[in-house]
Amino acid sequence: MSNQLKPCPFCGSNDVEAFAQDEDDCPHRSAIVRCHSCDAQSAQMVGSTKIDMAIRAWNKRSEGADK
Repeated sequence: MSNQLKPCPFCGSNDVEAFAQDEDDCPHRSAIVRCHSCDAQSAQMVGSTKIDMAIRAWNKRSEGADK
């Protein structure tokens, strides 16, 4: 699986990051992708492949909406 993140679908920024949240933020240490420019984020994912799942969710675009 490619870990290449697409730009933010809302603001177009490339300042995006996939990470597992801190214990204080989320007791289940879910993973998300967040845009550091506009604070948009993917759904929270849990499980052994949570980072990859968050990246797939972030990179999913509807037809014609690919940036």
